[in-house]
Amino acid sequence: MILESCLALTLAAQPAARDLLRQTYDHYRHLSGFSMRIEHEDSSGLFPGRYTQTLHWRRGGRFELRVVSSDKGRVPEYYADGRQILMIRPGNVWSSEPLQPRPNTAPGWEVSGGPILGWLQDTPSSRFFLNPPREMAIHWELGPRASWHGRAVRELRATLPPPQPAPGFSLFLDAQEPLLIGGESVANGKIGWELYADQRVDPPLPASLGESPAIPSEKRTGGG
Repeated sequence: MILESCLALTLAAQPAARDLLRQTYDHYRHLSGFSMRIEHEDSSGLFPGRYTQTLHWRRGGRFELRVVSSDKGRVPEYYADGRQILMIRPGNVWSSEPLQPRPNTAPGWEVSGGPILGWLQDTPSSRFFLNPPREMAIHWELGPRASWHGRAVRELRATLPPPQPAPGFSLFLDAQEPLLIGGESVANGKIGWELYADQRVDPPLPASLGESPAIPSEKRTGGG
């Protein structure tokens, strides 16, 4: 009886999954400068395969999301100057569009940059985790895993109420701090993931962050 009472008190003292997610969301939303490395393994249908990116971001919508390595060479690089987003696809194909995403869309830079970049930029779709539409109400619960990719973590599992199928999606937070370490999803029986590493708050960033790289204009194609 005493053991059961202690266990109940311990569980009651643990933050709810949604509260942990809110703390993590608030952490990134209040940053002024940030950098990290992102490791991908089939993390989305848009850019399948394994690839690595680096993100350097400053408040005001200036960031660079650049490819370090890619096993298929399909992933673009992105440069945001606060107003426009420049996308350079493999093959040196350039295009640009307004930085603010269109309603009900998640642009390629947000898909590959993941929740952290969406939270930093406060995009409409990045609020989906905490404020989903009524027809897609997400239930967050604490998952069983305490270790993921060699890191001590807290697992947050997302499920949808019946009759919707479970999305098979988990976020992994640092075991002690409100930091998002990565995410994992299951699609067509295959596990995909993204891992956020080397996270740094207020790193040294150049004044020119997000400006177009120096590539001859005659090689540019596409919009902008």
